[in-house]
Amino acid sequence: MRLEAGGWRLEAETEQNAAEESFLSPRFNIASRFLLPASCLLLALILRLPGLTWGLPNAEHWYSYHPDERQIAQAVYNVLMSRDWNPQFFNYPSLFIYLTYFSYSIQTLLGMTTPAQGQSPWPFLHDVMLCGRIVSALLGAFTVPAVYLMGRQLASEKLALFAAFLMAVAPGHIQHSHFATVDVPATFFVTWALYFAAQSLKENQTKPIFISAFLCGLAAATKYNAGLVLLAPLLVSIQNSGHPLGGFKIQNCLMVLGAVIFGFVLACPHSVLNTAQFLGNRTDSGVLYELLVHSRQGHGDVFVHTGNGWLYHLTFNLPFAVTAPGAFCAVIGLVLAIRSKNKLWMPLLAFAGVYFFTLGLSQVRFMRYLFPLLPVLCLAVPLCFQLMPKAAQKISVPAFALLMFIGATNVLYPFCVPDPRDQAAAYLKSKVNEPVTIALINQPWFYTPPLWPQDYPPPQKVQRGISPDGRFRFVTVGFDTHKILQTRAPWFVSCEFEWREKRRLGDKDFQMFYDISGIMSVAARQVFQNRVLLELPGRTFKPHDFIYTNPEVWIYEDSSF
Repeated sequence: MRLEAGGWRLEAETEQNAAEESFLSPRFNIASRFLLPASCLLLALILRLPGLTWGLPNAEHWYSYHPDERQIAQAVYNVLMSRDWNPQFFNYPSLFIYLTYFSYSIQTLLGMTTPAQGQSPWPFLHDVMLCGRIVSALLGAFTVPAVYLMGRQLASEKLALFAAFLMAVAPGHIQHSHFATVDVPATFFVTWALYFAAQSLKENQTKPIFISAFLCGLAAATKYNAGLVLLAPLLVSIQNSGHPLGGFKIQNCLMVLGAVIFGFVLACPHSVLNTAQFLGNRTDSGVLYELLVHSRQGHGDVFVHTGNGWLYHLTFNLPFAVTAPGAFCAVIGLVLAIRSKNKLWMPLLAFAGVYFFTLGLSQVRFMRYLFPLLPVLCLAVPLCFQLMPKAAQKISVPAFALLMFIGATNVLYPFCVPDPRDQAAAYLKSKVNEPVTIALINQPWFYTPPLWPQDYPPPQKVQRGISPDGRFRFVTVGFDTHKILQTRAPWFVSCEFEWREKRRLGDKDFQMFYDISGIMSVAARQVFQNRVLLELPGRTFKPHDFIYTNPEVWIYEDSSF
């Protein structure tokens, strides 16, 4: 085996011998070249479409169990009410908001949505968020064909199929394909932009490079930092000009940048039409806040004392995004890709390197931020298996694929069963027959069992409240043990979102609250959390993204009150 400019090749006298000796270079007939890629796409759809109604607003809770979806729904409402397509929200760019709006409008024309009635906004929120989730799921699934096509460009049919399968079953990507959020759609545009950049480099054609540049603009119009993918068409433009770096034609790069800007402005027009609102106030809104302020502020306690950003992503987030074996093989595969002489890796690796470098600088380190790298990582994984003897490949490849598939089912399972918050609410309703006081750490929000339909996200503060049926009175006590005892509440309810980071950081108030308070008696505690069948090992402490769908909820009862 040796490495050539065109990719991994085997020195063999005939194509038949090469097919017998290498895992990644068999010959495929026409049926296989259609059916197997289609099977990867079908698998991606099967893993992304079930469970889309998880946690949507309903009569029990007027909010989504994923807090970021409310901002998208509000922006879609602004577009519906506006005559100038202004979402009036620019912490996210506009393209996904518009796609959700189009999806909602089409379903409304088909009579598939329910108009909001009275003072309850949940029917509208339910329908808008579901439409956004459908868009996200479809774009997530149709990222897989782009990975397959890039694999064929880079090496061979079988590498392409293997990479497409890995993208289809990537656990983190599957989970977020169920949310009406921007990360999966941005990855869709990034992947197709990389594909057309590689195609232009391989075929030395002009048209694909401008398609790639336009898609880069759409990627940036979906999530701002996804616009870094423009490095790929820029580098291809330089290389295809036929000049060394010091003498390439500057007009080529200017034309590529022009196509990027055109795509961005077309999909986010109020970046030009309402520049002041687009830029924001650098306090809590706009592109300047999102890119320059939020990344330095962090996200409350979630990422405090998490060490080096690059190591955190590599050693903690990545193993959950693609499983631990997938992360290990991806890193090794990237090293092999860097050492190869295949020029088609150049734009992919350049984007991946710069993008990952910027991630490590940020104090906000969600797992989902890695998603634009997943296509490159999935293409790199098969290079590890390329180095193995054929006998080892026959064992290791199916075992690896099985682990990836189990990881996919791990994240899909919570979407298909009752959420722990719903289970906790049902438990309390079955136990309480008369008005009772419930102590909460914080005001009711998306993490609170749905005993109170409204939510009060920060900065609103509600110290006391009564459920519409009068059965539950809520008192917010924080981690103040003295205040808990003063309230004499017979029930205390808390969620993992509220105490997880306090426990990790060894917060003194939490430790006293947990160890001393009689309310926190382990004997009186009911724990609600879904136990995933065949859960992969090493997942006791998950990334913050993972607990959206399966948080641990505690309910304590003190019968002395």
